[in-house]
Amino acid sequence: MPIDTNKIRTLRRSRKLTQVAAAARAMLNQSQWSRIESGERYPSLLSLERVAKVLGVPARELMKQGERP
Repeated sequence: MPIDTNKIRTLRRSRKLTQVAAAARAMLNQSQWSRIESGERYPSLLSLERVAKVLGVPARELMKQGERP
């Protein structure tokens, strides 16, 4: 599932969270968060839900619109 990596990065920074802090809140490690944020790895649905919760948005808001994997 394609995700909007720029949106994840922008939301994280606007909430003044480091990757380490955001990852810990999402029960991921920093490496996993970094790979998701860089687009190197697509998150599982569970991970996407956790990322969205940390960022305070619905998971669907983190998905790219109009694109298919």
